[in-house]
Amino acid sequence: MNYEQYQKLYSANKKANAKTIKSILSTEYSQIRDLIAVVEETMTSSINAGDQSSIESLNSMVSHILAMSKACDKLASIVNTISMESRNLDDAIFKLGATIDNAIVHVSTETYANAGDYLLVKSLRQLIEKNSGKKSWIRLNVQKEINQGIIDSINKSKALVIGGGGLFLKDTNQNEISGWQWPIPKEMIHQIQVPIYILGVGYNRFRNQEDFEPYFYENITALVEKSTFFGLRNHGSVNAVKAFLPDHLKDKVQYFPCATTVISKLFDIKFEEPDRPIIAINCAFDREILRFGNRKDYILSSIAKTAKTLSSDYDILCYLHCEPDFEMCSYMDNYGVPYGIVKLYESGNENEMIEAYSLPRLVIGMRGHSQMVAFGCGTPTLSIISHDKIQWFLDDVYHPEWGIDVNEERFDSLLSEKADNMLTHSEEIKKDISKSQDELWQIFQNTLATFK
Repeated sequence: MNYEQYQKLYSANKKANAKTIKSILSTEYSQIRDLIAVVEETMTSSINAGDQSSIESLNSMVSHILAMSKACDKLASIVNTISMESRNLDDAIFKLGATIDNAIVHVSTETYANAGDYLLVKSLRQLIEKNSGKKSWIRLNVQKEINQGIIDSINKSKALVIGGGGLFLKDTNQNEISGWQWPIPKEMIHQIQVPIYILGVGYNRFRNQEDFEPYFYENITALVEKSTFFGLRNHGSVNAVKAFLPDHLKDKVQYFPCATTVISKLFDIKFEEPDRPIIAINCAFDREILRFGNRKDYILSSIAKTAKTLSSDYDILCYLHCEPDFEMCSYMDNYGVPYGIVKLYESGNENEMIEAYSLPRLVIGMRGHSQMVAFGCGTPTLSIISHDKIQWFLDDVYHPEWGIDVNEERFDSLLSEKADNMLTHSEEIKKDISKSQDELWQIFQNTLATFK
């Protein structure tokens, strides 16, 4: 098998599984929808009927509910069977791919469901290839459970790359094996015989989130010890991870930014200036208590009110990295903001995502990759800091003033003031971004000089 054949086989498998599952959902779920309609009709009729009729209606409703449960079980069973078959086929394709000459196994969060995760994977590979030539990338999902066969296949490849993304987080793919997103036992880490490169990974523990379990300490120690290069995407992550390690390993943890921060140097950015200037807004809604505390409505209402004011001079667009980001739209509606919606997670095309973040005069962003991708495209960004990683990035590029913390007492007025100031000084900020990108690029060049 050559790399081109692997890519075709990998893509065909993914498309086939998605098509099959979609077909089952559309046919089997229609039965459930019909049953729900019958139950609703039965409930309505039982409310308006006499006693005997109500009993008959209730019996009918119970039978339909039981049928609905069976339909759900059948649907779950079919999808689970396909998933099992898919995992077996995924393993077979992976093992074939790992035997390709100079194959590099890439453990990542490659997904279409989150635009940031999708683009960071594309950007990292582009960064490596820009510096050291074309590679044969063999994909391995970060959430996949590892077995001896996978380890044996990794050892047949040229190297193992892990990253980027906020992989050091305990409650995404929660497991008792590693304590972070990749569930690989420390014993299997020790079995890996090829060079291991951790590139642009982030320590993503939220503020006030419970700490990692003891087995995370052991696992991360084994990974650092075994790694050829261990690079984290901001100095905050570097310092946080060092705290888990014995002294003799601390110096192995290095700074290696996310590749999305230099998108302008990796891709040809082509777009036409919009007729009316744009302001893009992105907010995040996972782990709301950890993000907002009891200030959620205040924070999001403040963002909507600022957007309303700015809409007199700018077109407002809500950028959605994943489906839950839709929630911001309800706040925009509440305050009568005229806005458009851009579903970045539906694109599946890095050029379209890059163009989207190159267009705005200003991005007001809460997600880490609304911040870093915009920066990488040279677009001024006002960062909403609900996670320490957002502040860590601003500190790394020496511009903490480009952010506002959700815990600021005067968040609403500060948001408006900072937005106005950044719009006024847009051209100066773009020059600062370009200068920072040159510095980040040099870091990449120095590190990747040894990556062959």
